[in-house]
Amino acid sequence: MPIINKVLQVPAIGRMVHFRSAPDECNVAFITHVDKPGDPFSSVALVVFGVRSMHQAPHVHMGEGAGYWHWPEFVPGVPDPSVPSVKA
Repeated sequence: MPIINKVLQVPAIGRMVHFRSAPDECNVAFITHVDKPGDPFSSVALVVFGVRSMHQAPHVHMGEGAGYWHWPEFVPGVPDPSVPSVKA
């Protein structure tokens, strides 16, 4: 089995992340400030977009619980049926 080197994403202004407002509520947010630029674990300031509102959240740490932000989950693509498959 090959070894895969995982590269950590680094928070940067303008990146989209998820903000967990409550244990069962995850909202889209944009990073507006990074407290320690270049640090993959830096706290950030966010603009959080809810269903009916938006708010600012300063100094938010990365994590999985309510009040924390995390990177969006990977969603794999699906083959485009309009493109013919190529056999090697």
